[in-house]
Amino acid sequence: MIKRLANPQNLLDPSTRALIPDFLLVSLVDILGHSVWYAFLAGFFIMLLGLCLSFFMADYTPANSPQA
Repeated sequence: MIKRLANPQNLLDPSTRALIPDFLLVSLVDILGHSVWYAFLAGFFIMLLGLCLSFFMADYTPANSPQA
């Protein structure tokens, strides 16, 4: 059963879901749901950091950079 659960997409297969006890299935679905939420939250903060940094980079575009 561990080999079948190595790929989380196998949880969508009805035959694999039938082999998993109910208490374990609820835990697995909860764990996967939280991991996706945290992944999107981390991506959101990285996007905000990039947005903030882009405001400071606007003055140093190649067209406006000082020529040596």
